[in-house]
Amino acid sequence: MIKYFVAGDYDPVVSTDGSGGIDLFANSVSDDKIHIGTGVHVQIPENHVGLLLPRSSWGVKGLKLANTCGVIDSDYRGEVKIVRDYHPTKGHLNIKDGDKIIQMIVVPCMTKISSVDCLEDLNKTDRDDGGFGSTGD
Repeated sequence: MIKYFVAGDYDPVVSTDGSGGIDLFANSVSDDKIHIGTGVHVQIPENHVGLLLPRSSWGVKGLKLANTCGVIDSDYRGEVKIVRDYHPTKGHLNIKDGDKIIQMIVVPCMTKISSVDCLEDLNKTDRDDGGFGSTGD
């Protein structure tokens, strides 16, 4: 269960029984259209994290987040906000209050990390340091 309160005009919604995310609405769009508040404050369960991603309907219009994916930690109680990646040369997105623009996906996360240990070397794997397509297309 996700607990929340709304300091704005729009309650978060789970659009269908099969929805993987909770849809959030733009509630306070800054004049520069870059900083967007949702008016929603959430209480993410312990050992979970909320990931903020553009809804696909806005992603195809070009909405991207400046930090790629927003992260809402379980101990954060402030307003859920986004900062969009804005490039004036790529056209203008007309985001306004009431637009359902973001989805928050709540996933398990190891939050009680007891230590971070520095080692001389890491154990080897078949993949080792291969990244960025190293496992095939």
